[in-house]
Amino acid sequence: MTKNLSWMAMMLLILTLLIISFVRPLNLSDNNEFLKEFVNHEFLSILGFIVALTLGFAGNIHLELNRLEDATDQPFTRTRAALKKSALSLILAFVAGGALVIFKPLLIEKSIFEALANSGAIVIVFFNLAILYDLSGTVFGIPTVKKIKEKTNGKP
Repeated sequence: MTKNLSWMAMMLLILTLLIISFVRPLNLSDNNEFLKEFVNHEFLSILGFIVALTLGFAGNIHLELNRLEDATDQPFTRTRAALKKSALSLILAFVAGGALVIFKPLLIEKSIFEALANSGAIVIVFFNLAILYDLSGTVFGIPTVKKIKEKTNGKP
């Protein structure tokens, strides 16, 4: 999945959830028992698991890039910058999820506000999974030292 396709899917998800939140808020409010029980410490547990797993991926990619740079003298600055941005956005999404769990009970008990808070939780989970998917693709897209040397030796 390309980055543009991922962003379009995210925007479509947000738009769909906003429409449902305003038109049929009871579907996404705390009347939905799953969402009521999900957007609490369980939500933070799942986010924590995804963040830990994904940051592990990021650490392994970083170490592999160090190894490739040492072996080929080729910098991977764009990949490193994207990796850093992904790791930072995961941490920020986790903080946003924590804030959501803390402030959701303080919202006015109106189904539309509950629906918007639960929609935010769904978007945060989707965002985390999209980053996990992206980093998984990066892991499998890392070329071997031999391929990098063949590519650079073929250049004038």
